[in-house]
Amino acid sequence: MSAAIKLDDLVEALELCDDISELFVNRNSGELVLLGEEEIMAAEGGDDLEDFPEWQRESIAQANEVLDSDDYIEMDAAHEVDNYELMRDFGNAVDDRAISGQLSAAIRGRGAFRRFSECVEEHELLEQWYAFKRAAYREVAEAWCAEHGFSCR
Repeated sequence: MSAAIKLDDLVEALELCDDISELFVNRNSGELVLLGEEEIMAAEGGDDLEDFPEWQRESIAQANEVLDSDDYIEMDAAHEVDNYELMRDFGNAVDDRAISGQLSAAIRGRGAFRRFSECVEEHELLEQWYAFKRAAYREVAEAWCAEHGFSCR
């Protein structure tokens, strides 16, 4: 069995992961490493660290370490959560049919994320939305850990 991972930390890392970042987990320690696309590309390309600003060099060095080691596994599930689908599911889960309808309408077309956020705030559902979203990420994290032999704590 692989290392134990603190589930709350994994969920938080999943929430931070976006289309231009990748999440890696150390098989032995459970350490989580979130790397940006630019740092990964620089590490894969063997770019000279001196070509980058000081603040970015440490991340590129870490990317080199992660990519060159068999100790790290990429968490492919980091991109499994579809935020648009989450917004739709949350809207459908709201008991008040009028508010549910407004949330559903808010996610149609351009600007869906902004309109959805405004509607959630207007109806004071922010805490419920965050809890709903976190539960979805937690479910993905738990399934991934089980699939890859990590224990969650």
